[in-house]
Amino acid sequence: MSEPTQPDPPELEVARRWFTTAAEAGQVSAQIHLGLLLATQVDPPELEEARRWFTVAAEAGHVSAQIHLGVLLATQLDPPALEEARRWFTVAAEAGDVFAQTNL
Repeated sequence: MSEPTQPDPPELEVARRWFTTAAEAGQVSAQIHLGLLLATQVDPPELEEARRWFTVAAEAGHVSAQIHLGVLLATQLDPPALEEARRWFTVAAEAGDVFAQTNL
């Protein structure tokens, strides 16, 4: 039997609401922060939703989002996700990001 999850703290819910509002309005930094919050701060993690927001920001050309998306995809360890991770690391590496270059 799995342990029941605890509800997320109220501060996290407030942050999530504000990040969502800003992300939906097209604020790239909010899209990245929302992705990070969903991937690392909520219980259980909402990886598909995090992936969606990282993808939106990555497609807008934000290198940090490209790297976060690459890391998230690389942890899935299935060939299609790994290929997509490689593609995003390549885009970020070509923009001069050393972390992406190292991950390639």
